[in-house]
Amino acid sequence: SAASACLTDSIILDKTSPSLSVSFPAAAQEIAGTSLVITGTCIEQNPATVSVSITLGAVTQVASCNSGLFSSTFNNLAALPNGDHTISLMATDLAGNIGNSSLIFKKITCGTGTVLSGN
Repeated sequence: SAASACLTDSIILDKTSPSLSVSFPAAAQEIAGTSLVITGTCIEQNPATVSVSITLGAVTQVASCNSGLFSSTFNNLAALPNGDHTISLMATDLAGNIGNSSLIFKKITCGTGTVLSGN
């Protein structure tokens, strides 16, 4: 009699949402200028598969998570009025899991604001 071989495969179901953390700007930080570089970290089993959607005002940009880090430059800061503004972030992995984060910073016109660099 001939021996038969069975093939088996393992399927791993990813139910874990990626997590996000903003490195710059800090929450409640005063920012002046016309552009803003938003940087942060994204934690996922395979971070290269994560896209990070970042919204500031009426503008949304998508950044890649490279080596657990993301960065995006917004040039719409001059169009925002002075005061508190929310940066909203959403990370999505290949399995469709979503992680959310947000922070509020304060836009100011001049004087003592932070120079706009994420470095």
